[in-house]
Amino acid sequence: MDSNINIDDEEVSPASRPNNPHGIFLDFRFQPPLLFGETTGLTISEDGLTGYNHGVGWRTLLGDNTINFENNPGKYYFDIKINTVSSSWGNSIGVADKAYNNSSTTILGYKEYGGAKSWGWFSYNSGLEGFLHDGVTYGEKPNKYNDGDVIRVVIETADKSISFYKNDVLVGDKPFVDIDSNEVIPAFTLCGEADSITILK
Repeated sequence: MDSNINIDDEEVSPASRPNNPHGIFLDFRFQPPLLFGETTGLTISEDGLTGYNHGVGWRTLLGDNTINFENNPGKYYFDIKINTVSSSWGNSIGVADKAYNNSSTTILGYKEYGGAKSWGWFSYNSGLEGFLHDGVTYGEKPNKYNDGDVIRVVIETADKSISFYKNDVLVGDKPFVDIDSNEVIPAFTLCGEADSITILK
């Protein structure tokens, strides 16, 4: 990441940086999927930092740490590297309400699947690509992310907002503000037959 960006300048970058009082790195790993295993197409690495999809199908990974907007005020962020994303399918990156349940086919940001609300950057060419919540897109439609891109997700409790960066560049201002949740968890949907993402520490 470009350490020359001045995060004190809100017009340049409201995102947090490591060891900076403006934000805290959200330290999490992927949780083992509730009903998925290697035989059903979704696996995680032994260190819990990389998620893999095997075969085409919408499958959602959750993190093992949450942010409570009332108990943990502040600004948080995490970075995800796109290892592989299928050009014909896509992924979704963002957060879900703590109650989100990934025990069946779920798509982050789409129709409140998984038993709770979610907010994501959806890369699938379906008319719904972009910043997606409850099956509705918000803000300007961003360019897709591709293999090798690093996506930063920023959660701010003051205005209950979710914003996104691609390779250190803010994308689409803040597509989600005053979200309808008091506690969120990192969430990621993979679909392509060899899609893979990694949490960067």
